[in-house]
Parts: sequence; structure tokens; C-alpha cells
Amino acid sequence: MTKAIASQNILLSFMPLKAARKVKFAQQDNRTIYWASVVFLALNMVMLGSYLAGVNSYAASGYEIKKMQTRLDSLNEENKKLTIKVSEVSSIASVQSNFQNSDYVPAGTPKFLEVNQFSQLPSSSRY
Repeated sequence: MTKAIASQNILLSFMPLKAARKVKFAQQDNRTIYWASVVFLALNMVMLGSYLAGVNSYAASGYEIKKMQTRLDSLNEENKKLTIKVSEVSSIASVQSNFQNSDYVPAGTPKFLEVNQFSQLPSSSRY
């Protein structure tokens, strides 16, 4: 690399001044293009990395949503089964069969006491 630069400097020393300036300007222009290309490439790499990170996070969240949706569906099915079971257990036929199996005596028709103004207890016998 140093030999190439030395040979360019020797070549420039033998050229007329205007031509040497043009060559130096072209070399500086090439350096500017080179650094602009490097910066542009680095910027593209950063943008590509951020794009890949975004896609990865979206894919992971999509997987989590699918997993939660599957769990929600299974919980809804379990809820339906439990609702049916509660309905069966709390039905009148089920309650009556449970009472008959547990040795309860059926109650007859209840008789109510009729209270009027003449059936009140005297004030001295109150609690």
C-alpha cells in the first residue's frame, strides 16, 4: 500500500500542476465516496438488525397469543362442562332424590296459626 502511495506521489510530481490537482481531487472524491458507502452500509446493517428484532418479537408474541387462545378454548369447554354439572346437581329431581336417599321424612301441608286481636298474649307473660 505504501509503495502505491509513493508511486502516486512520484507520478504527481512529474505532472503539470492543474493535472495533479485534478488527480488529488479525484482521490479525495473517491475517499468521500468510500466513507459514504461505509456509512450507508453500516446504516443498512443497523436497520436490518432492528427489522429482524422486530419480526422476532412479533413472532414470539403471535406464538404467545396462539398459546393463550388454545388455553382459553380449553377453559371455555371446562366451564361448559361444569355449568352442565351444576345444573344437573341443582335440578329439582336431583334434590328430591338426594332427600329421599338421606332418610328425611317428607313434611305434610303446614298449618299456620291465625293471629288476631283476641289471640295476643297478656303483657305480663311476655318474655
